[in-house]
Amino acid sequence: MSSLKCLCSPRILILGLILSVSLSISSNAVVAENDSAEAYYKKAQNSIQSGNITGALSILSTLVDKYPTEAKGWYNLGNVYKDLKKIDEAGDCYKKALDIDPTLKGARYNWAKVRTVRGGKHFDTYGALKDFELLWADDANNFNLAYEITDLYFRRKDMPQVAKYVKEMQRIAPEKAETYYYRGLIEDYSKEFTKALGIYQEGYARNTGSNVLKDIIWESNMRLGNLSLETGDNKRAYQYFKNAYELFPGNPGSYFRLGETAWLVGDNALAIEAYSHFTSARHSSWQGYNNLADVLSRDTSQIKNAIRVAQEALRWNPNAWEARDTLGWAYLRDGKPKAAEKEFQQMFNLLKLDWKVVKQSSINQAVEVLNKLQEDTRNHVMDYLIVIKDKRAKQIQKQLNVGK
Repeated sequence: MSSLKCLCSPRILILGLILSVSLSISSNAVVAENDSAEAYYKKAQNSIQSGNITGALSILSTLVDKYPTEAKGWYNLGNVYKDLKKIDEAGDCYKKALDIDPTLKGARYNWAKVRTVRGGKHFDTYGALKDFELLWADDANNFNLAYEITDLYFRRKDMPQVAKYVKEMQRIAPEKAETYYYRGLIEDYSKEFTKALGIYQEGYARNTGSNVLKDIIWESNMRLGNLSLETGDNKRAYQYFKNAYELFPGNPGSYFRLGETAWLVGDNALAIEAYSHFTSARHSSWQGYNNLADVLSRDTSQIKNAIRVAQEALRWNPNAWEARDTLGWAYLRDGKPKAAEKEFQQMFNLLKLDWKVVKQSSINQAVEVLNKLQEDTRNHVMDYLIVIKDKRAKQIQKQLNVGK
């Protein structure tokens, strides 16, 4: 949203050029010393139309050297610098043009625009806003002006003014992507997140090529998914994250949350897909490997994969007790209780708990220690005690159930 908008496309960039004139002159033609400003404009226009922007830069630089009071020359030189993404130099040229002719509307607009670019030497949003509003006073049907003013007021979080100019955007061009974008931002700012998403989606349906709307729809789905997760509405969270994933399948930002909620609602196939994408995109994330292994371990046909993935999690973080738990349970599901016990013991060490109490102490002492574990982890250890046929297992389980 912050890129400069050229008031003039290449076909009308050069103000001094009469468009009906034949453009048969070679873009590489040399400008004679006695050529008029109009001749320079024509040759610069030819260079632009042939894609030779640097050639146009050279021609227009020569023009302003020869005709330093030619305001349109400075303005067009600024446009070329802008197209070359040299914003500071463009601003210098627009300012020079306005020093010569303060009424030059294109230069006024672009001079205001360069001052909205963060990091530029001319950055001055207050001055830019003032100039945009002066232009608006003379041209209240100009959508670009309404948009720029809206954007600057939004940066200042002056929402009444944002609302005022969004209404103007709706009046002039209700179907434009920018109009829907700022309509949605007003609702977002009021924390009406669901309503905002609806506006963005409506706008995207009308403007399917708008990356700005596509991006904000993704962000809205992620925000609403996180809010739903916080309130315990796992099904709704799952749907929002799934929407985000389907909108941007290549964006790793949605993978982890989708994997988490897909598992919570029982869609293990999508959970595996999402976590697999996540670990491919962020291969050093032990959490991603751990969660993938946890889901895989619930499928007897995937136990070997679960063990391999859990080991990968521990390769990235050997001190992750959660990964020790996952690997231990996967070994248990694979019929390897001794290997499972080794992982559970290391998990207890990391949690600063005494594994011997679980294995050898009284039922009450074992229950006391197990109650310090998270429910899933406690269940895994109980599965282990049952598999090794610990005589205390049923009584321990009974007391744990009573404590729920």
